[in-house]
Amino acid sequence: MGYSVYRVAWLNEDAKGVYVGMYGAVSGSHFSYHRDGTCHFKLHDNRRTQTTFQHAKLPIQDIRQHIQVLNQCIRLNDSDMFIIGHSYATTEKDEAEIFIDGSTAISGSISLDVSLFRRENTADYVRFVYGPNDLANSQKLIAMLIRHLQYFPEHRVGLVLSIPTLGESETENT
Repeated sequence: MGYSVYRVAWLNEDAKGVYVGMYGAVSGSHFSYHRDGTCHFKLHDNRRTQTTFQHAKLPIQDIRQHIQVLNQCIRLNDSDMFIIGHSYATTEKDEAEIFIDGSTAISGSISLDVSLFRRENTADYVRFVYGPNDLANSQKLIAMLIRHLQYFPEHRVGLVLSIPTLGESETENT
């Protein structure tokens, strides 16, 4: 018998920007943060591509401190689970994939936060994620990924996965 995990998200980068896709979403759907600061969701299906949630933020080269570029709730479902050791399909967009232990998904969803920051501010970003903040009492950190960017070498991308924590009354009943 194998061990259950979820494939949660993928991360990719090219000269145009940084891309994050969520497994379990419509095939090929992703969030983009482009070099010029344009960001959007693209939803793909067999017939068309639909762009939603498009707006402008800072161009990547102007980002100094960390800025949150995406906060997304991802619903976890069994089609995203697989057993370690079994083969699974990848695509050319899977430059980096994020997995979580299936037992951490007790709420049926997970929060994905994506931030961009200059590489010299990495320590500040880590202190922010692990330090006291507004979500400290309501979210449990599951995973954190910091990735160097090849096309934007002065910057990094940070991905944080968290789940809602159980309140005291819920904890007592479990």
